Amino acid sequence: MMDIIATMDNPCRGLKPTLGVFMKHVKAAWIIAAAVLAPRVTHAADAERFRFLVEAGVLTTVNQEISGYKQPSATAGWRSVNPDLRLEASYAPYGYWKLGAALQPVYATYSARLTSDLLYKDTTYAAGSDGELTYLFPTLRLTGNYPVLGGDSQSKFLRLGLSVVARYAELRFRAGAQRFNDTNFLVIPLLNFEAETDLGGAWGFVASGDFLPGIDGNIFLDGLFDVLGGVRYRFDSGNTLDAGLRLFFGGYDPKTPNDYANRIFFAAPVVRFGW
Repeated sequence: MMDIIATMDNPCRGLKPTLGVFMKHVKAAWIIAAAVLAPRVTHAADAERFRFLVEAGVLTTVNQEISGYKQPSATAGWRSVNPDLRLEASYAPYGYWKLGAALQPVYATYSARLTSDLLYKDTTYAAGSDGELTYLFPTLRLTGNYPVLGGDSQSKFLRLGLSVVARYAELRFRAGAQRFNDTNFLVIPLLNFEAETDLGGAWGFVASGDFLPGIDGNIFLDGLFDVLGGVRYRFDSGNTLDAGLRLFFGGYDPKTPNDYANRIFFAAPVVRFGW
């Protein structure tokens, strides 16, 4: 059991597949999800229960921390701005279980000087060296949640449930002439919530997220959190337009010599269109 927990705490440990292998898993899971979520719609009432959403924004780095055992962060102050994209599909009869799927790649690149030494696998990456980092974290999420409040309402509700997340993590790090790559593929369960309330007229406030609190260490910094809050405008057609902020943060610290810790905090202003 401790091996499982250790793997969950560390998003770059365990199996080492290629990104192509992960994409094959994503393709297969997306086809299955599409088959479940997009059967033939036979009348208008069913059509209203199917929802599709496209989200786009700018992913900015608030914190990208890579540090050796009992060492300060070697990447303190490193910043990056990258495009953000998320695709969602769901089926949710009012008052019943909602089934959904979401695909979201997370990709960030950095280029800066190391702010501290980093000791990893008997190699020291020296402070002051020119450094580069490529960080990949694509995820596929299958979700089921149930209304605990406002089940018959389209604009005032709270849903709680679970998500199963398949995610591939890859970290490519270079300092001077030295470099290392670390990859991992993992399937983990997350807690899920989704809420909406009226603000008057066609306006509303929406919030949603998936999260797994840290098991050993800091609940927030050593867990995994992907949450969104924003304002929604509802068109007469039933389509929606959201503007908000998505926060993605968490990490791990194995607390073992000759290893490294990684903590991240991304913030993404986003616009979402649903139909």
